[in-house]
Amino acid sequence: MPLINTGELPQKVLKPLNAAISIGFVQEQPVLDLKHVEYRQAEEDLNIVMTCKEDIIEVQNTADN
Repeated sequence: MPLINTGELPQKVLKPLNAAISIGFVQEQPVLDLKHVEYRQAEEDLNIVMTCKEDIIEVQNTADN
């Protein structure tokens, strides 16, 4: 049984769920959810992390090549 159901873990310690996605251009083609190999080849990539309440936690953009 989960600790939250037994009362051992208070609800207030749980933070909102987060999600992250990466977007990039590999050989001038847009790619969603880049794999590691694609990150290394990407001309540009963008990472976005948000909460389930649509609050932005992080936006990171790089253009290494």
